[in-house]
Amino acid sequence: IASCFLAISPIIFRNSLMNMSEPPYLFLLTVTLNFLSKGFKSRKASNFLLAGFSITVASGFRFEAWFFIVLFTGIILLKREKINAVMFFITAMVYPASVIITHFVQDHYSLSGFFTNYPWSLHPNGYFAPPKLEDYLRRLWFIPFCWVISLGPPVAYITIKEIILSGIKNKGILWCVLVFWTFFILTEISAFKGSIILETRFSATVTLLSLPFCAVYFKELTMQKARLAILFGALTIGLTFVYNFQNITAVPRLANQNGNKVAEIVGKSINPESGLIIDFWEWENPGYIGLQSKLPSSSVYILSGDDKNTVQAKEINEIIQNHQQGIILLVKNSVLWQNAIISDKNLQFKFNNLSLNTQTIYSDNEVEVWKYSR
Repeated sequence: IASCFLAISPIIFRNSLMNMSEPPYLFLLTVTLNFLSKGFKSRKASNFLLAGFSITVASGFRFEAWFFIVLFTGIILLKREKINAVMFFITAMVYPASVIITHFVQDHYSLSGFFTNYPWSLHPNGYFAPPKLEDYLRRLWFIPFCWVISLGPPVAYITIKEIILSGIKNKGILWCVLVFWTFFILTEISAFKGSIILETRFSATVTLLSLPFCAVYFKELTMQKARLAILFGALTIGLTFVYNFQNITAVPRLANQNGNKVAEIVGKSINPESGLIIDFWEWENPGYIGLQSKLPSSSVYILSGDDKNTVQAKEINEIIQNHQQGIILLVKNSVLWQNAIISDKNLQFKFNNLSLNTQTIYSDNEVEVWKYSR
């Protein structure tokens, strides 16, 4: 029954149809939890090694898996399985260790990605304005609200009730309680700081970690509970048509077509010798436009938008100097926009003396796209 709730979860089902890292990561996290559960019962080393292998592959998909490596190692130690904890940790750290070592060799700051915040994410529709109190409050309730949508109110109520009672009634599930609350609190802190953006998919892990408590509730399956399970499942699906957030639909589609439209226009306006400069324009658009251009990475500059990123004048100048013509996309009133001197037929960045002849090929209330030549 708990597995069925996972399968029909509106947010997880929706994400499973999208080309994103969450579905394989969630699958591998589930496999890891299963092997750990078996390992705690049987104390066989093979289960802990397989759990470590599963989570190290998961860590290649999502950074969240790195946190679970530390958390699970601590839980295994709390259960006084020192040798199994060491075997799990060594196996689990194969991928993270390789990343840390190679990044240290490359940039001497291996963990910079863990401490990156995205201040603009407090303002999905206006990320250059300073954040207000209501923006921080929105970040606090966003994940819990998405979690309720993902499970449905009845199942969410059962979960919270069982989480509170599990420590009293069932000592064996205490480690599941620890995992749930630790990750939930970490997610809330990350959302409040701006380390994760306001997207429904970030509630999927919390949903997955809720399922053991649903299983506890339905463990003694009576006819009444079977009927309740069917009713709760119907409500989980049905209520998403009544209350929702960001117009979540079962089958995902691109709600805002502007990024796709600009990608098509850029694709028709470039050739293999072109350069491409893309300002930070929401989360998906810059990378998608750059990918669809089919240009090599050396010909493309994308402003990333995190709090450690500044306008890289050197990289932009290299694109312009190495490519006689190309495309420039600027978000209106952005940092890069404010570093540009714009007229009807010319554009010049303040950090160089190269005046570019420009022709507008796309414009709306968000962005301006020019074809430039030197």
